Amino acid sequence: MKLKGVVEMYLQLTTIGNKDMPMKVSYKISKLLKVLSKEFANYDLNRNKLIDKYADKDSEGNVKRDDNGQIHISNKKFRESFLKEHNELMDVDVELDYKPIFKLSELENLTLTVNEISALQEFIEEEEGDTV
Repeated sequence: MKLKGVVEMYLQLTTIGNKDMPMKVSYKISKLLKVLSKEFANYDLNRNKLIDKYADKDSEGNVKRDDNGQIHISNKKFRESFLKEHNELMDVDVELDYKPIFKLSELENLTLTVNEISALQEFIEEEEGDTV
């Protein structure tokens, strides 16, 4: 799995984790989140290194951000380099130590968005008789 998928999955699962669900599903999600959080923390550390390397800084050396928290990279070459290196980072292969399998029947009583289902899709096993 690519790091990009891990990051997207982690962000979606943090919202799923706040939903009321059967204990077995909750356990699997919490265990998966624990594994993903390690990878996400490593990603965040490296992303912040890129931000520190390329982002505009104020007179005190702090990264400039707009009102929405978005970083500023006004130098076109720096912006291109940031995007190139960030894309390379997101393309790193990651092996997860834990891969739960969810049966569709386990998830049927949860109200999940399309993005949340997509985050779990790799771990969903269709059962005989399922029609999707």
